[in-house]
Amino acid sequence: MEFFNPAINNKNITFVRPAFFIITGLSGISNIKHYYVFLFIVYIVSVIGNSFVMAVIVLDHNLKTPKYMAVFNMAFVDLIGNTALVPKLLDIFLFNRPFIRYNDCMTYLFFCYTCLSMQSFNLAALAYDRLMAISYPLHYQVKVTNTFMLGLIGFLWLFIILAVLIAVGLITRLSFCQSVVINSYFCDHGQIYRLSCNDHFPSYVVSCLYPILIFWLPLAFILFSYLYIGFTLAKVATVREGLKAFKTCIGHLLLVAIYFIPLLIVFTLMEKIQPNARIINLSMTSVFPPMLNPIIYVLQTQEIKDSVKRLLHMWRKSKIARATVSGQFYFIYSQMEFFNSALGKNISFVRPPYFIITGLIGIPHVNYYYGVLFFIYVGSVIGNISVLAVIILDNHLKSPKYIAVFNLILTDLLNISALVPKVIDTFLFKHNVIPYGECLVYMLFNVVFVSMQSLNLVVLAIDRLIAIAAPLHYHIRITKQCIISLIAFFWIYSFTLTLVALGLITRISICESVILASHYCDHGPIYRLGCNDVTPSRVIATFNPALKLWVPLVFIVASYVYIGFTIFKISVPKERVKALKTCSAHLSLVAIYYIPFIFVFLYGSKVPTNARIMSLSMTTIVPPMLNPIIYVLQTKEIQDSIKKLLKLKRLSVVETK
Repeated sequence: MEFFNPAINNKNITFVRPAFFIITGLSGISNIKHYYVFLFIVYIVSVIGNSFVMAVIVLDHNLKTPKYMAVFNMAFVDLIGNTALVPKLLDIFLFNRPFIRYNDCMTYLFFCYTCLSMQSFNLAALAYDRLMAISYPLHYQVKVTNTFMLGLIGFLWLFIILAVLIAVGLITRLSFCQSVVINSYFCDHGQIYRLSCNDHFPSYVVSCLYPILIFWLPLAFILFSYLYIGFTLAKVATVREGLKAFKTCIGHLLLVAIYFIPLLIVFTLMEKIQPNARIINLSMTSVFPPMLNPIIYVLQTQEIKDSVKRLLHMWRKSKIARATVSGQFYFIYSQMEFFNSALGKNISFVRPPYFIITGLIGIPHVNYYYGVLFFIYVGSVIGNISVLAVIILDNHLKSPKYIAVFNLILTDLLNISALVPKVIDTFLFKHNVIPYGECLVYMLFNVVFVSMQSLNLVVLAIDRLIAIAAPLHYHIRITKQCIISLIAFFWIYSFTLTLVALGLITRISICESVILASHYCDHGPIYRLGCNDVTPSRVIATFNPALKLWVPLVFIVASYVYIGFTIFKISVPKERVKALKTCSAHLSLVAIYYIPFIFVFLYGSKVPTNARIMSLSMTTIVPPMLNPIIYVLQTKEIQDSIKKLLKLKRLSVVETK
């Protein structure tokens, strides 16, 4: 703004700038605060309406058209314009804070005028869209493209920002020697420059040209557009087609009238208009069109109504019971302290500031292995998210079995996301030093998710057991509530056992080495570093696998023994194969998950470090990659669901074209 200030060129010229301005607002009207409360209600409705419209346009790919880019920009401008004006207005008049600092006033003026001006240009852009759609329908798709509309909107933003900056810059070269009272409801350009005591002719010229450039020219273009549209419709063969085309313009014409008529009154009469009338006119012009845009222009268009119905339908279809498990690190540590005998003030433990994770040692080109893990991780994320999306979108998959499958997939996704990115960061980017507290949290989530993979297989084994061994009782015993309760119990069970193990780790003193021979913060390598009594942690290291792995595995094996006995009694061989086929995928995953764990935990410390690390890392990330392929994508229900969703997608694309 100093560009406009001649004091730069002539050091003897200075300007008197007040410390603050006083904004009066409406004066001499009783119970005027009710009016400001009314503006606040209008503002709330405007924010909700415009946010809703923006969300609908973003969520529905059918609305990614040039017209709705302009509509989105209009809703966005309305939202930020009202947000720039109304909260400050309420602060000034409802809470009696009429003083506003000079620089704050200039900023307030800039944002209010920019958004108010952009509203008129948005209406012009939408008028152009209607003009091309009705007058040149064959050229519409060629001339009005997404790129063109984005370029037009970008140019209009730059033009308005430049114009308003010039107006504000010229204000800064004015001196204010006497009054600092602004007879308006915000920092109004016209009211401010008239308070100056030096030559304000440049600001006067801007105040005359500004309405022409920002309001009259857009209004003239809009009127010309509708005259041409009217001329085009007059040549339409049938009255019905003409009315149908004109109906698409009614909402826009109403907004043009609501926006421009009050401004025309103000800028035509200028100083002749009463201050209170001017303030009411401009304030209503500022807040009413943004409230009416979602109602009159947007929500009355058929495309938006169809989009809202479609999104509501999709939301109803995707409504599913979700059990959320939340917690904070503070809670985790507070639970750990329960186990920490250091609460006795005479006992203390040596806790290192960090650990060093070694990973695979002595293997040439080992970085390629971590690269493979990364690609498996990416494939797992894509596959698992795809399956989650299919289960959410298809109403036919809202069965107890697929609630269990959903939890299995979600656990796999959380597990690999908790492990692999940190492994990549540790070994590919050589960040193998991890703080003590972070290491324990890292261990908590990895152990919980690995445990839940095992328990998820138990849930699915129960589902298969009842479905095959007691099919007549299946819908009575295996309900949604039953599966959700079982899953929630297993989450609590897994968290509790892991918190006990972590709590006991915190009472171990680590005096010498801080090197973890593993690929992550593994419970076994950590407690073995202790230099005091580690018996409790050793006991937990023995019992945890039994409770989380061996007991579930025994149950799964017993389930399939009983399933095998039931299938053997089926007289028809074809029915036997059909029943067994529903279990083959689950059995494959059980084998892939448990065999490496059995290998590691049977041989314990006898397993070479590199073999243990490779076995555990592959056990962690391979099942999540195979779940979408082996267990889910090979089931008939998922295949049918994917085909149905793809068919709906193709139909949607065809209808759009």
